[in-house]
Amino acid sequence: MDWKATAAYLYILRLDRYALAWEYLRRNPDYREQWKHSINCLDIAKRWGCTTFENPYIDARNVCPQWIVDTPNQLHIIPASQDDHSDHSFSLWALGGSRSLLHRGTHMQLHIQCPSSSIHVRLDPNIEEGRPYAFVMRADRWLSERMRLISDAVGHFIDVQSAKQSAPQIAQTFPLSRTALIHARTLQALDGVHAGASQRDIAIVLFGDHRVQSDWTSDGELRAQVRYLIRRGKVCVNGGYRALLRPDHRTQGGTLS
Repeated sequence: MDWKATAAYLYILRLDRYALAWEYLRRNPDYREQWKHSINCLDIAKRWGCTTFENPYIDARNVCPQWIVDTPNQLHIIPASQDDHSDHSFSLWALGGSRSLLHRGTHMQLHIQCPSSSIHVRLDPNIEEGRPYAFVMRADRWLSERMRLISDAVGHFIDVQSAKQSAPQIAQTFPLSRTALIHARTLQALDGVHAGASQRDIAIVLFGDHRVQSDWTSDGELRAQVRYLIRRGKVCVNGGYRALLRPDHRTQGGTLS
C-alpha cells in the first residue's frame, strides 16, 4: 500500500475495534517475521492473542483473526426446525458486504465485514442453503452487543429474491467519528515511518502542504500531533492493540492513552 495515498486508508474509518486490533498487529515486525518462518502453530499464535496465524499482508477487509479472548462479534448459526416458516432462508451466495469462508478443522467459519462491524459466524455442519436458520448466543456480558450484531447481520442473511431490488439502490452514508479518523491517521503515519518518511513529510500527507508551510515549527502543535500519532501507533503495534479487545472498551473506534 502506498502510504501517501490517503484514499487507500478510507476503509479504516468503517472498522470496528476487533478489526482495528488486527490492523495494528499485522504491522508488528516480529509478527511478520514469525509468520514468514512458522507453520500455523497454535502455541505461537497464542502469544499474539490469536488462535491461528493470519497473513499480515492482508488487511481487515478480507481477514480478521480469531482472538483468544471472548468477543461479541463471534456468532453461531444452526439449522432451524423445518416447521419454522421464516421470511428468510440461509443463502451464502446472497450475502452482502465483504466475506470470506474458512475451514477451521471442525467447522466452517464465515467472516463478514459489514458497514459498521466485522462478524465471525460459526456455521453448523448441518446448515443448508435455502433452509431456515437460527442464531445461537450465550447469555453473558456480551448479550446486548451480540443482539445488536445479529440485527446488523440479518440484513446480510437474506435470500436471493429479497436481495434483488427493482428500484435503484441508494448509497449509504456513515457518520465519521473523531476516533476513527485518529486510527486512520495513526496507521498512515506508522506506514510513513516504515517507509522512511520524515515527520514533516508525514504532516504534509496528513494535513496538507499549505498548512505545513504556514504552521510547521520544531516545537509547534502540528509537529506535536505527528509525534503523538507515531508514538500512539507504536504503542498499539507493540501489544497495545489488546486494549481494543477488552470488555470495558467503550467506543467503536477506541481510544488508547
